[in-house]
Amino acid sequence: MPRKVALSAAVVAVIAAGAPVGASGSPPPRAAEAAGPRVTVKPRAGIPTTRFAVSFRAPDRTGAVGSFERRYEIDADLARARQRCVSGLQVGVPPSAAGAHVKVTLNPAAATGEWCTGTFRGRIEELETPNCRPGRVCPAFVILLKTFGRFSFQVHARHR
Repeated sequence: MPRKVALSAAVVAVIAAGAPVGASGSPPPRAAEAAGPRVTVKPRAGIPTTRFAVSFRAPDRTGAVGSFERRYEIDADLARARQRCVSGLQVGVPPSAAGAHVKVTLNPAAATGEWCTGTFRGRIEELETPNCRPGRVCPAFVILLKTFGRFSFQVHARHR
């Protein structure tokens, strides 16, 4: 069975894509440049055990925003899922200030495996969920505010 591992909170439902106003009623996140923030991946190619570092400048503040929790999530997938190797990975990004340099490592060992070989395509999404107090009823939904960055990296077979 193909393995895709989520290392962040489970997405229960995606309510809206590209909402003009954040669900918190706050102004929408600042519009990034037309092409979006520059996303870099180092190294650009590796072997099944390589850790890939994805970095970018945060276009918006994340963390508690009004009665909502705003966060970034990095998702990298292989076009064709395979068995017995990691064909996809989701990683949550810690809260950051607008304009902050953010760096996240994609590590296949965190998914108890090794990358499948091939070209992985990734994206960075900005999500918003309710920020509820403990012991209170809390709605379970996720709003996709935007996808603002895309990247790719290659995984080659080991040379023996």
